Amino acid sequence: MEDFLFYSVIILWFLQIFTVFLLVLLFRQFGEVYLSTAESIKRDGVAIGEKAPDHTCFSYTRREEVTWSSILENPAIIAFVSPDCKPCREMLSHWNTVQKQLSEKIQFILVFTGDDKKVRRMIQEFKLQGEIILDRKEESFHHFKVRVTPFAFAVEQDLSVKDKGLCGTKEHLSLLAENITKGDDDR
Repeated sequence: MEDFLFYSVIILWFLQIFTVFLLVLLFRQFGEVYLSTAESIKRDGVAIGEKAPDHTCFSYTRREEVTWSSILENPAIIAFVSPDCKPCREMLSHWNTVQKQLSEKIQFILVFTGDDKKVRRMIQEFKLQGEIILDRKEESFHHFKVRVTPFAFAVEQDLSVKDKGLCGTKEHLSLLAENITKGDDDR
């Protein structure tokens, strides 16, 4: 009888561990489904039409603390990225191309979070152009209400959001750029 109890407890522990593993997978999948819907993108980030809060951040490009209002000289595309994000790498491979095409009309700003060494390696690897913000404490992520990467905003010079969304391809970047320049063409 003791052997039976001993082995049944071991089997129950294995079943418990397996159940926890399945729950983790289920919640992870639920999160991916939740964050990939159009409805969740509307909820994520500062709402379209609202202003993002002005705050200080560290500019890698200028090597100093700056405020968002001091670096915005034109309407801008602000992309939030992480060095461990595969879709971010895909988007960054097209960043300079789109930036060169539209840099006269639009400012391009990258906000990086993550390990400093990985971020600096990524900046060097892609030879990234435009303003680069290092967000070590994820303050800009918090102020812009960004939860996933790559996420981008098309903003006016006063930080009011014209468009936003997940931004993993050249087409996404071009669409955001088109939406921010559409207002300039009408003026």
